[in-house]
Amino acid sequence: MASALRGFLEGAYQVRAARSEDEVLEAVSSFEADLVVASESDRFDAEGVCAALKARDPSLPVVLVYAPEEKDPDGRAMRAGAEACLQGPLKQGAVLSCVRNVLALTDLRARTAEAAAKAPPQATPSAASSGPTEVADLASFKGLLIREVRRSRRYKYPVAFVVVAYDAFATGMPTLETTDIGALLERARLALVGCLREQDLVSAFHPGSWVAFLPHTPAEGAVVVAERMRERLTGLERTYLTASAGLAVHAASEGKELSFGALFREATDALAQARGAGGARTVVGNSAASSPRKRNRISLA
Repeated sequence: MASALRGFLEGAYQVRAARSEDEVLEAVSSFEADLVVASESDRFDAEGVCAALKARDPSLPVVLVYAPEEKDPDGRAMRAGAEACLQGPLKQGAVLSCVRNVLALTDLRARTAEAAAKAPPQATPSAASSGPTEVADLASFKGLLIREVRRSRRYKYPVAFVVVAYDAFATGMPTLETTDIGALLERARLALVGCLREQDLVSAFHPGSWVAFLPHTPAEGAVVVAERMRERLTGLERTYLTASAGLAVHAASEGKELSFGALFREATDALAQARGAGGARTVVGNSAASSPRKRNRISLA
């Protein structure tokens, strides 16, 4: 598989191969790699390599490659922190399209972060605000979420956390110029903002992925909102893509500890389950599914 990837890419890019984790880490530094493509196998822990690379530089894009028999490549790649994944049997067009799109997305993300750093920070919504609080980055989102979590603990109201994302964003869309990707993401952002309330918090997660925090929202209402967000993304003109959503809900009556980490893990695990089941659906995480008011995990296709 590695030799096939090299053959596909060498005509369009400078390529350097590595056979071990140490070689990959060394090559990324000495070769100044813009992207890493790693093949998961019994002899090579590509997901471990991805985690090690992300620990050193979270902005370095990684594409993971899985064998044809792997049942959940998208879910595994997302949990490993990769930007995209490919699954054999590999075709040159699919490989080149994926690499080209991931590089374009990485460039877009860097320019967006630079623009956000120069812009004044967005804090709490003003009295005249008619939409949710949009947060420039995930770090700022966490800061605002801490405040909301403290309020929900004090006043004991239910909260929900949604991760919504395009299925196979880098590999499933046609080849687009970076500016076209930016326009697509801007339309998606406006669509999501349009279906959230003033008290909600929303932030971009990865290109093609968003997170939303919904205070004062029980499980029934959160399912409706998550499905509405997913449908808005899927229904966008000329996206050519489906979307999935993962949902975590915390009820004050459960008496469990509420934290950003717990909500985020549960919602992203639910998103991975939605993608593993074929995508284009909303899946509710375990805590909401086990609530007395729910029978089992809900999947809306």
